[in-house]
Amino acid sequence: MFEDDGVAAAAFATLEELLGTDEGRLCVADELGSAMATEIGEDAELTVLVEPGPLLGDAASRISLDMTIAGFEATVYFDLVASREGDCTIFGVFQAFDEPFDETSANDLLFSAFGG
Repeated sequence: MFEDDGVAAAAFATLEELLGTDEGRLCVADELGSAMATEIGEDAELTVLVEPGPLLGDAASRISLDMTIAGFEATVYFDLVASREGDCTIFGVFQAFDEPFDETSANDLLFSAFGG
């Protein structure tokens, strides 16, 4: 909740910049990659890919983390989406392991959050 619509609009503009522009997505990838590298240790390999997201919304990104730790390989997907309709703002994060979250299900959840 925000105090007024001006504050809400400014917060949403920040989300749009982070998720909806190449510069914003690179910033997210750098921060996430640094945080994850610290958590998983020196012996692990980590590749972070950030691209425009497949979900419906005003701004969306997909982050893929490819990890190799002690011979174990895995990919973790994060689909991030932000939408604003009237005075309602939704920020959704859909996380999945080895396969992206089902796009139809994610879009249905977002649509229902707006009362659809």
